Amino acid sequence: MRILVTGTGRCGTTWAWKVLRDSGLDVSHQAIRHEHVLGRASLDEALDASQHHVSFEAAPLVPSIDHDEWRVVTLLRRMGPVAESWVRIGGFPCTDEFSEMRDSITANVSSPLDITSPDADPLTAAKLFWFRWNGMILPNSDAVCGMPGTTPSDLLAACGFLGRAAPAAPPCDLNHDPGDERAYA
Repeated sequence: MRILVTGTGRCGTTWAWKVLRDSGLDVSHQAIRHEHVLGRASLDEALDASQHHVSFEAAPLVPSIDHDEWRVVTLLRRMGPVAESWVRIGGFPCTDEFSEMRDSITANVSSPLDITSPDADPLTAAKLFWFRWNGMILPNSDAVCGMPGTTPSDLLAACGFLGRAAPAAPPCDLNHDPGDERAYA
């Protein structure tokens, strides 16, 4: 069985990838990108690269994933901190880089709330996006890890690797900026 660890951006996927990697698993990080999800690049290429994957951008694939082949583990972080982090790093209002990803996710979840309006308050739009994103992936998850608070052993158990030695990793630091390795070096 292959593992896909996903969640919203800013929920601990970098930490999860490092924990799984340091546990000796063949795991990629962000190999599944929005180019694959939107069909502009070969998803098979990304999926064949490693046995297991950690990618927040894989979220739109979750509703159609084959659960006989894949175990989906979702990292769930509270809405407020995720939305605030997205706004702080410039993700809302949505940059061009993520606008197609946002549109792909919002197309999968029906809601009368419009987060694409140029008049939308960035924090409110980010919170609505969190709601839509998790509304799409949580019903299709095999396990959920609350972030922060999940230990390396908890993550390995959620992935189905009971009894596997967990690395001596610090707790997940969810307040780092992209590229800042404080989360777990």
